[in-house]
Amino acid sequence: MDFLITRYNRDIAIKGYTKVNRNIMYHVTRGLLYLLSLVNLLFSRMYCIYDWELIICLILFTVIPLILIPIIRYRCFHEIYEDTSPVNIRISTILLGISFLLFLFLLYAQKMYGNIPFGQLLYHLNASTEGTNWSQFKEVFILLGIGIAITLVLLFITGHVLRNWWRPAVHNIYIMLAPVFLVIVLYCFYIDYGVDEYISYAFTTTTLYDDYYVDPASTVITFPHKKRNLVYIYMESMESSYADSSVGGGQKVNVIPELTDLAFENENFSDQNSLNGALTVVGTTYTMGGLVAQTTGLPINSNYITNEMVNDNSTVDYFTGVTNLGDILAEQGYNQEFLLGSDSTFAGRKSFFEQHGNYDVKDYYSAIDHGWIDEDYLAWWGYEDEKLYAFARSEMKRLARKGEPFNLTLLTADTHFTDGYACELCPDTYRTQYANVLSCASTQVADFISWIQTQDFYDNTTIIISGDHLTMDANYTDRFIDPDYTRKTYVTVINPAISSQLHTKRDYTTMDLFPTTLAALGAHIPGDRLALGTNLFSSTPTLTEELGFDYLNEEVQKQSKTYKHILLR
Repeated sequence: MDFLITRYNRDIAIKGYTKVNRNIMYHVTRGLLYLLSLVNLLFSRMYCIYDWELIICLILFTVIPLILIPIIRYRCFHEIYEDTSPVNIRISTILLGISFLLFLFLLYAQKMYGNIPFGQLLYHLNASTEGTNWSQFKEVFILLGIGIAITLVLLFITGHVLRNWWRPAVHNIYIMLAPVFLVIVLYCFYIDYGVDEYISYAFTTTTLYDDYYVDPASTVITFPHKKRNLVYIYMESMESSYADSSVGGGQKVNVIPELTDLAFENENFSDQNSLNGALTVVGTTYTMGGLVAQTTGLPINSNYITNEMVNDNSTVDYFTGVTNLGDILAEQGYNQEFLLGSDSTFAGRKSFFEQHGNYDVKDYYSAIDHGWIDEDYLAWWGYEDEKLYAFARSEMKRLARKGEPFNLTLLTADTHFTDGYACELCPDTYRTQYANVLSCASTQVADFISWIQTQDFYDNTTIIISGDHLTMDANYTDRFIDPDYTRKTYVTVINPAISSQLHTKRDYTTMDLFPTTLAALGAHIPGDRLALGTNLFSSTPTLTEELGFDYLNEEVQKQSKTYKHILLR
């Protein structure tokens, strides 16, 4: 009898052990199948050329594995449905809540910002958030709150109300689909933000910099004896697209008539029959990228940017090995000032300008320190553009009195997405706030230029107006700009020292503005190229004209030892 009892207990233990093993095997296999599905979604997008290839991959490695999960469960336990554990229900509910939250965020981001390059996201994740206007993202916080609330409600319902009512079949489907929805949402993020392209380019090298990079540090740039002053105005998100189609814009209505007139009256690098502008490659499509591109002739490749490099209190230099516009003008004895109405520490702007050309950076906090604004004054990102131009007038007079050449660089903010900032000067002419803000910005900068032209120092002063990048206000562009229109940043050079050798419409990027600015000051550049930029006043073809924009845009995203050496030498 004891023998039989012992044998019975042994058989029970073996069966229990076997069931444990089967349970482990099932969950491990299920996890591997989910992982296989995710990996397939990632790489099929990258390597499938034709639609039919993508469909086959999705069927073989995504649909079929998910179908196999209940079959494997049956083979392990001889039961398709089992286990109504509240832990599994809650885990599945949390996954669904996270999926729903990410889905809401993707819908919001796609609607408001469009397809932002993944490298741009990485750059701002590395950069300090100090100086951010968090009111810009109130909708994000609202979505976050909604998503968390929905998740908590679902947890309550599934954990305390429905759990005992559910049939095992429904429960099993629920826990199976929860991670599937999460995978689908992650895949949407992967596609919308170009993660597939980013990964592909991260493992691909380019010879672009070996073949075409011209080192400004080793180029003998000759300036005239009497050096010209420079006023460089970066207008936030300003595009030539905002003009109407009759003058080369992308809208039915011209909301920037003053800027349009300035372009036609001065140098626009076109045939003067239509507006032109600069294209933007990846790595130059946000403010810091635009500032770097226009002063260094290089894009920002986020693979080589570290957190230490772009934070204001860092001991690591920003683009250590680069010789840029500020460096060159500093060597020529220019007094340089960077004036902006926001916090200069945001995204590394202060570090960049102080380390390259020893700019006197005067931002929102400097305005408080100098008594220009009250200590508790705050509008938009700091103070509005109306005040920026008023302070610029005063600073320009002060710099001119020194009797030395100066470079006054301005960065506006009112036209930042979303919808811009409508100051007291803004009209209520158009259907949207953003259009009214753009119109207001056009009027303000034109008035500022008119004032400069009345000053004694104007004859020896060159003015450049340029958008820092294309707007990210997708809500506006999708509604009002022709989808077939090639969007470009606004560019105009006023009172340059030379005239263009070509009176045709040039194809160029914001990187070409680096040598073009020096040429506009009367400097002679051997070969008319610096970094990846080309002097637009010359007849030398730009890299865009020589290689094509699509090719250039792809190459700058790839890896390069030469690029890394340039930045960090």
